Amino acid sequence: MSARFPLLLTLIVAAQATLGCAVPPPEQSNTPASVRDTLVGTVAEVGSLPATWISLRPSDGSRSITLLGAAAAALSMLTGAEVWVEGSRSTQGLEVSRFVVRGINGQPVDDGTVATKGAEWGIQLTGGGWRSVSLPSPELTALVGQRVWISRPPPDRTASFGVIRAN
Repeated sequence: MSARFPLLLTLIVAAQATLGCAVPPPEQSNTPASVRDTLVGTVAEVGSLPATWISLRPSDGSRSITLLGAAAAALSMLTGAEVWVEGSRSTQGLEVSRFVVRGINGQPVDDGTVATKGAEWGIQLTGGGWRSVSLPSPELTALVGQRVWISRPPPDRTASFGVIRAN
């Protein structure tokens, strides 16, 4: 036996002892974690009855994503609308936690709840703030407390609107 053998044996034993004390990696879950995400795009109803679902075609041209959850159900009434959505992304799609309608038929709109401030009509904007509405229609004034999208017409015109979610 050579003189190097005991030194080599000592190094091997020391290496094995060190590796044996290593902390094992954390267990990996088979379920991917959801990731918070925001997207802007156009709402689309996909499929044919009775098997339809709601998806978002992102404005950046990336792949469409299925929208999930109660907020996604409210978006089903807004096919063709441009929206901003926030939620948790998973392998199934995006679980929408909140959204804001940004455009209808290519025109900018505001999203909020119909309200009054004294004698002034307007909407409490979903993202915060207030927008006065001049010349509100009787149909709009009947929707106090309802969430709507509303157009931005010239001052001498009545705004068009649509109900986003009925209370």
